[in-house]
Amino acid sequence: LCGPSVQCVVTSVANTHSAHRNLLKLALPSNMDDITVGMGHTLKITQLTIPKGGWFPTRLGFQLTDENDAKPFFSMTESTTFKKPTSGTTSARLVVSGRTGNGPEPFVSDVNLVLVRVQLGATVKQKSSDTSAELRVQLPLGYSCSSSISSIGSHTFSDDVFKQDRDADGYLDHARGFVSGSWTNKDRLCVYRPGDNMALFAGSVFYVRLAVNNPSQALSKFEAENCWNLEMVGKGVSTTLSGAPWSTGLAPFISIQQEADWGNTTWASNFAVLGTLAPGSQAIQPSGFGRGAVHSLRFFITTIKGLGENGLLMIDAPKGFGFGTTCQVHDLEPQYYYVGGQGVDLSHPLLV
Repeated sequence: LCGPSVQCVVTSVANTHSAHRNLLKLALPSNMDDITVGMGHTLKITQLTIPKGGWFPTRLGFQLTDENDAKPFFSMTESTTFKKPTSGTTSARLVVSGRTGNGPEPFVSDVNLVLVRVQLGATVKQKSSDTSAELRVQLPLGYSCSSSISSIGSHTFSDDVFKQDRDADGYLDHARGFVSGSWTNKDRLCVYRPGDNMALFAGSVFYVRLAVNNPSQALSKFEAENCWNLEMVGKGVSTTLSGAPWSTGLAPFISIQQEADWGNTTWASNFAVLGTLAPGSQAIQPSGFGRGAVHSLRFFITTIKGLGENGLLMIDAPKGFGFGTTCQVHDLEPQYYYVGGQGVDLSHPLLV
């Protein structure tokens, strides 16, 4: 569009040094046909730099002035434009918590409390005339949002994540920001609806506390179906969208690899769901029963699911017991393990 006959100037609506260059001024050629009621022109603008963030349906503003840049006439486009955020712009992750790192109640069929860090890749606005804007957390298959989700106080806990100052600069690493509004549960969707005329701006970071019903079966962190997603929906300024509102699409939580790269101590891509051992499937055999004695323990355990490569077996002793800093783990004596034959109760060494 821009060239010898059409002069273009890129500037900013806001007159500040760091403002976005979001205003395009075109000086139309003098030999162009007049724009009248029956005569229009189509302007094609290419090679625009598209932002990484997204936006819900919105209209663009335009202004016409005379040759002296005076007598302005301003209007809005009739049609709308929208964009899904670039992958990674919308980010969500679980906060590691509990003794196992999988929340305070990590076992099957428990009601677990999870803390989620959210960073939005698009601005979510709620109009009083159309309450279609929502923020949705999609849980993995087998989960469901608890009916007590609306009664969970987001600001009534003191998680370790809000106490961290790892760079020792005197400032806490993570701001403790929460959102007001209402939560509802729709099977495995935890749905947040902002209040009337409320906005959650793109790039903002906040935390939400959810109560979720764990699956009835144990679930490994590495299973493909253990995937948490975030979705934003809304109609923006559009009044012509009928039925379901526009969606930014499902944004997966951080990956297992990102979790590992960041040290597995603060953020998690998902939570494992721990199975309980059936009665009679486990036993502890101490080498002594003396009070305060230092002795060995033999553990006999039947697992529900295979651990796989780099699996973790954690033994959490009651208060008063201590494994010390020099705890040593060995396989049992050879006579405890089977050497052949068939059966379902054969003992296998753990360390191979």
